[in-house]
Amino acid sequence: MLLSESPGEAMASDFRAACVELADAEAVCRSRDTPATRRRVEECRDRIDAILDMWNAAGHAR
Repeated sequence: MLLSESPGEAMASDFRAACVELADAEAVCRSRDTPATRRRVEECRDRIDAILDMWNAAGHAR
């Protein structure tokens, strides 16, 4: 988090980064489907879920 970022901006930035990581993990999994690559996709999804949970807990839900 940058000092000038609000917590909401930091969460949005984390969310965008997690989405990029998920897209990368899914691409790798499509080309090389192994337990390890599937696990990486699940880890990325879990990270996104955690970020969304924090977003909702902070009262940003609409």
